[in-house]
Amino acid sequence: FTFLLSYLSVSPRLGHCVYVLVGEFPTPTAVTRKAQATPGGRFPLGTAFAVWTNEKTVVFSANHILTEHPSATSWWITPSVNRQSDGAWSFEQSNMIKVNVRNHYDALDLVVLVRENGFFKDEGMIHICGSHDIPTVADEYIFKTYYCAIQDIQEDHSGPPVTAAPTECKKMYGITRGHGGKVWFRGGLCSGSSGGVVVDHTGRAIGMHIASVSPSKDV
Repeated sequence: FTFLLSYLSVSPRLGHCVYVLVGEFPTPTAVTRKAQATPGGRFPLGTAFAVWTNEKTVVFSANHILTEHPSATSWWITPSVNRQSDGAWSFEQSNMIKVNVRNHYDALDLVVLVRENGFFKDEGMIHICGSHDIPTVADEYIFKTYYCAIQDIQEDHSGPPVTAAPTECKKMYGITRGHGGKVWFRGGLCSGSSGGVVVDHTGRAIGMHIASVSPSKDV
């Protein structure tokens, strides 16, 4: 399910804004259930996206990614992550953006991050759909989720880089409104998709992916 972002209403505009969320740990073995880390202990762990604000530094992701990895010493976002022949994750340092935690919203599974240095370009931020514009099930609108398929290449060292990719268009089959409301879609997403943005047909964010009931059945 996804929680609705209606409590933050901003002008709609499409942006290219989705990143791999990377945690850094004290040692390469700090996250034993993940694939081998690079020296310094960096692991791709989820998805994040930049949202439109006047300060141009705000990033959203799923809070459970951080709470499940309390030993992380810092967090980063990057457009893509590669694999080396030995299975280690490979990061292009020039593309790494350090982010710091501003707020946690546990009930919504939302963490608000801010980039430590620099700003996002206007086209690099996504606008959030106002609550009055979020369609109902009867409207038969279709949506896409932009996410980073970390699990899909975790065991395949020859696979392509991890970068943001969209799902096929999907229709919701259930919706609850109000603060922290949820939307349900058919079709599962893999590990790493947590924090992925759900967009409507105009490219506005209507929600964020936080859970899949089954990798092969429901989101």
